[in-house]
Amino acid sequence: MKYLRLYLILILNFSIKASGQSTDLINTGKATGVIVDSIDQKSLLAATASVYQSNDTSLVAYQLSNSNGRFYFKNLPHNVQLQLVVSHIGYEQYRQKFVIPGNLQSYNFDTLKLHPLSKVLNEVKVTAYSPPLVMNGDTLEFKADAFKLDRNAVVEDLMRKLAGITLWGDGTITFNGKSINHVFVNGKPFFGSDARIATQNLPKNVVDKIQIFPESKITKPSDSAFNVNIKLKKEYKAGLFGKTGLGLGTGSRYTADGMLSFYSPSTQVSVAGTANNVNAVPNSIDLLMRYNSFKERGPLAYQADFSLPGSHKPRVIGLYLQQNFISQSTLDKNNRLEVSYFFKQDLNDINSATQTLNQLRPDSSLSLGQFNSTSTFSYNHRITADYKLKNERVDLNITPSLFVDQNSNSSQVNTSLTSSTLHILNKSTTSYEDNDSVSNIAIKASILGKPLQLQLDYAFRVTDKSSRRSIQTTFTPNESPSDLATNYNRRYKDKTISMINDFRLRWDNLQRHLFKTDQFDLFNIGFHTDLKSSSERLVNDVNDFDSLLNRYVINSYLTNQSHYKEVDIKPGLNLLKSWSKVLNNRYDKSFEIVFNLKNQLFYQQNFSQKHSQNFDRKYSRFIPAATITYSRGNGNNRRTTISLDGSRTAIYPTVNLVAPLVDSSNIYFKQHGNFSLRPGYKKELNFSIKHLSVGSKQSNAQYLFSVVSGTVSNALSDSLAYDHQGRVNSYPINIAQSVFYEFRARFDSQLILFSNQMQVYGLATLNNISIPRYINGKFVNTINNSTSLFFSTLYWLKENISVKLEHQTAQSYIYQNNSQAEKLRSLYNHTTFSTGFDLAKKIVFNSSLDYNHNSATYLSSRNFILWNASATLRFLKGNQAEIKLSALDILRQNSTIISYSSANSITTGRNNVLQQYFMLGLAYYPRKFGISQ
Repeated sequence: MKYLRLYLILILNFSIKASGQSTDLINTGKATGVIVDSIDQKSLLAATASVYQSNDTSLVAYQLSNSNGRFYFKNLPHNVQLQLVVSHIGYEQYRQKFVIPGNLQSYNFDTLKLHPLSKVLNEVKVTAYSPPLVMNGDTLEFKADAFKLDRNAVVEDLMRKLAGITLWGDGTITFNGKSINHVFVNGKPFFGSDARIATQNLPKNVVDKIQIFPESKITKPSDSAFNVNIKLKKEYKAGLFGKTGLGLGTGSRYTADGMLSFYSPSTQVSVAGTANNVNAVPNSIDLLMRYNSFKERGPLAYQADFSLPGSHKPRVIGLYLQQNFISQSTLDKNNRLEVSYFFKQDLNDINSATQTLNQLRPDSSLSLGQFNSTSTFSYNHRITADYKLKNERVDLNITPSLFVDQNSNSSQVNTSLTSSTLHILNKSTTSYEDNDSVSNIAIKASILGKPLQLQLDYAFRVTDKSSRRSIQTTFTPNESPSDLATNYNRRYKDKTISMINDFRLRWDNLQRHLFKTDQFDLFNIGFHTDLKSSSERLVNDVNDFDSLLNRYVINSYLTNQSHYKEVDIKPGLNLLKSWSKVLNNRYDKSFEIVFNLKNQLFYQQNFSQKHSQNFDRKYSRFIPAATITYSRGNGNNRRTTISLDGSRTAIYPTVNLVAPLVDSSNIYFKQHGNFSLRPGYKKELNFSIKHLSVGSKQSNAQYLFSVVSGTVSNALSDSLAYDHQGRVNSYPINIAQSVFYEFRARFDSQLILFSNQMQVYGLATLNNISIPRYINGKFVNTINNSTSLFFSTLYWLKENISVKLEHQTAQSYIYQNNSQAEKLRSLYNHTTFSTGFDLAKKIVFNSSLDYNHNSATYLSSRNFILWNASATLRFLKGNQAEIKLSALDILRQNSTIISYSSANSITTGRNNVLQQYFMLGLAYYPRKFGISQ
């Protein structure tokens, strides 16, 4: 504990460069001193030294004394009467006024003696000098009332004034460069896991203390993470907040949003919803609460999505409930239930046009053009619960859920197939009608017995899906006497019931429980087993329209009932050996080897009315894995971790590859089966280097470099046979070997630059995979190579002006090895420049420019710019009202780009998207804190 306290004080004082002080050139004064006990002259660790202006008691600077009792301030103002206040638990407060003359650079207090408090207090003295922070055990406590802020300030504004804490533009929080993993309110999560729900909604004046404490005991300081607890004043332990807003725009555009949240010491309830026709589609209650925050800063939780295909009209409502069954929750003790309900209804109309180029041989290709018009209506219900019980003996987590989805869509697809000589081979027209109903009931449970270190995980899921579909297709060949026009009018009535049971057992440190001694700790032995069983029952009722009988008749081939079972058992042992060396406050090193000795027993069985689909297969395979890890830390500032992982896994063929029923209504692609397919085996090697560096001035940087490579023997591939009409029949086969590799590099840096925030993030990937196959009887090894680059930088100037620049590049190459065929290439570039201006905390301007570029083989380049802008004004007492003017797609250029590739084809195209509109919005934020429960 003593080491932990010293570590916290060191990193706090390391981060304080005179918190709350101006960096103006006139503030160059310094002050130093040593704090001791007046009786034994012993240096006092973690005494709070604070400097105030005498005229208005405003806080100038503060810090904790180090292990020698010393404090040191710099950047103090000259020729201003100041007052030093020193506080420590169990001692009387010490105060002394002082002035640093303009001709004196440093003021020395020498030795300050604190007198222990008398056990009998004759009177209670009220002082204006409340210490801004104290050290309470392993917890740093910042006193909220010591920091004077605007009356409309929220917790986020307060935390920006606290030494060592940085709230970054992307929503992350760090303490002297170390991650803040959780933010609690009175020891409990506040409306979920997003810290911004608390920091951007709770007023500063309801807060008593901000507490910072380590998430766990520190063994590697540079790996340590922290948590924050916002302790509210007693009179504000209950309250409510929310938002109601309405926006009307040109082109009949509209938005309506609302949220109301209530909290008390034991209960939290929130209800939120939206209705709009601007493609703003939230997918959880968490996003709705985040969007409706009182003071939103950083990336919007959800907004009008101009890249979303079609025209969405969502209607959404969500409910969140948290009930705490004990009043005082901690990281190691809680008893809590969280429940959320989410309902979404959506209507969407999509019109798309795509072109797919299939490469067959160096001198042969096929181009498939499609025009698709689809209308979709869906509504979804989501109910999830999460119960947590944690104490000194057990850690229990139970998560049940219920999903109910209803979807209906209708579409019209016009298709034409063209040869490499630009000769139209055929055309087809297809109409689809589809109505699906899916219900899913699931439960996950996890229990950890702490005395035995025995963990059990169980997951159960039942899915019931019913589907009614109809397909009407007309296929017309062009100038081909051997083919006649083909018509399909087919109806499907399908029902699928699937069930999955997944059981996992983990028991670590077996040697201690078996031998009842630590003398056999040569290896850490762990037993683990995974048992997964699944079952799927299918009932397919298929009917074709008979023009002679003028009615639908049963399709005896596709009408079928089947039952598939699968059992996957993976028992194994973990053997772990580690070596470590530690020199306190200097460095630590560790080396670790883990062997995962695992065997897989895999069983497949399928019963079907179709004899060709019946099979019963058993496999037993040794699938070991191993990991070697080296880690070195340099004091509290840097850590480098190098790891090498190797594994072997099996890939088993599914029913649809072994024995599918071939549906003739799929004109251009028919999947056949292969009863002789064998499992594939993947061998993978992963090498990675991860580095974390925490510097001064609340900055940190980390990078990750990794290379993954491997081979797949008996790889599952296919043999494609194209006929003279360009229709393809696919036959699954085993190929001797497939090779793949992936390169990934990531860089993430957060730093304070000239007292302003700057964040830089970069990610580069390179993927290469060989796909051996046969095309029209000829062996072809297709190489699929893709690269991507993402770069983002965010700069905040004085918390009022933000500038963000992002760039993304994605490129893919597809080519046939040892072939003269032209490479299929696609390129996508997207650059975003956005900025925001926060004027006088009442007026906010935002603007963004998006540049998009796309090009592909045999396709001319497509470019467009998306420009959005908005202005927001807050008014009324407490800034509780808001008016917002938005201009979207100002240049009216917005478009969408479809671009993706597969083994020997590339698809490009576009569809309809949201375009220019202007909108005026009004919002009101109801807020009341300190209400009766």
